[in-house]
Amino acid sequence: MAKPDSKLEHWQIEDAARLKAIFEERKPNQTEFGVRFKIGSQGFVWQLLNAHRPLGIKHARAFAEGLGVPIDAFSPTLAKQIADASERIEQIEAENPHVPVRMLDAKASAGKGDLVFSEDTKKILMFRRDYLAKNSAKAKDVLGFEVDGDSMVDMHIIDGSVVLANQAKKEPISKRVYVLWVNGKLYVKQLVKVDNLWYARSRNIEKMFDYPDIQIDIDDRIVGRAFWCGFGL
Repeated sequence: MAKPDSKLEHWQIEDAARLKAIFEERKPNQTEFGVRFKIGSQGFVWQLLNAHRPLGIKHARAFAEGLGVPIDAFSPTLAKQIADASERIEQIEAENPHVPVRMLDAKASAGKGDLVFSEDTKKILMFRRDYLAKNSAKAKDVLGFEVDGDSMVDMHIIDGSVVLANQAKKEPISKRVYVLWVNGKLYVKQLVKVDNLWYARSRNIEKMFDYPDIQIDIDDRIVGRAFWCGFGL
């Protein structure tokens, strides 16, 4: 049996032993496991399990996910380090009354079939933390979406305005406004329920025939419930 690296601390060697015991109990293939959970090659997985390399937080999270156990099941030390770091981050964030909100790149999102956020740092919006909290929203769940078109003007959502949506609020409620993914495109629409069917409805009385209701299919999805709209003067 290969001996652990003498440069590792005692707790790191104990962590590796606990991790190896859990790994051998579940008996996953090292090569497949390393690829699937982005740890590395079979050789690298073996080195981590046998204390030939120190186990870091990144790989500890990967092993925990792959083995279906909490990190403290094999590394109480790393689990405590993660908890302490999270607490420090929360303290720092709590001292700042403003938090950043990311803007969606709507065109890129529609093209890729997934949400893509703008890389333009000028499109980061700053909002008061207490305002988001009042709307039951956390910064990590909020996205900004620039409106294109006049289909929602009767609800004061005009062309060029910005809507904030809470991705944690996806349950459909009739007559509430949502950012929706419909037929491969992003929309801001009011959801309405008619005869047990859901529709995305525009709100522009002058152009009501130009914007018919869109029935929501199983392949469509709610991105988040809108709770704020703003525009420049």
